[in-house]
Amino acid sequence: MAELEEEETNGMDLLLDWLSPDREVAADLYLKLWQSLVYHLRRNFDDAESLASEAIQRTTEKLKEGAIDCQGGKARSYVYGVANLIAKEEFRKKPPAQWNEEIGESPTDVGEGFPEELYQILEECIGKLPYDDQQLLLEYIYIPKGVSSKQYRIHLADKWKINIGTLRVKILRLKKGLRECAKKRKKELE
Repeated sequence: MAELEEEETNGMDLLLDWLSPDREVAADLYLKLWQSLVYHLRRNFDDAESLASEAIQRTTEKLKEGAIDCQGGKARSYVYGVANLIAKEEFRKKPPAQWNEEIGESPTDVGEGFPEELYQILEECIGKLPYDDQQLLLEYIYIPKGVSSKQYRIHLADKWKINIGTLRVKILRLKKGLRECAKKRKKELE
């Protein structure tokens, strides 16, 4: 038991040293790093705290193995990279089914495809949007083959004469409105 605690401390000591040579500053940076990881992961995962801890744990393991060059001040970037890999692993395990859950469908009810009733509800809700918003949403969703999503969205922002951040916010608001409309319409049909 004491050996296990010593190994964990060794990895954590290496991480703290990588964050800052001053222990108090390193402890503060560690806490801020963990909190920002939780904030970053919470958008998509209910268990963000455990995923953030796992990202830090994997980093400490790599530090113990000597697989990381900790000479630069890139600790935060490295841990964020590990957290992003963990997020991708989690998405592969169980893809988020927010659309279905938020309007009362469970992922197991969906079966092979989207239920026809849900298609009709979404079509109706999209039809209520102003024409420009409909076009923007559809263009944002359907990325041409052979084009990276990042490049396409930059192109889309240029085409609509807005910056990429504004495009992202506008799309998030449109999706939220569609979810609310679909949820409301589903209740009306029941």
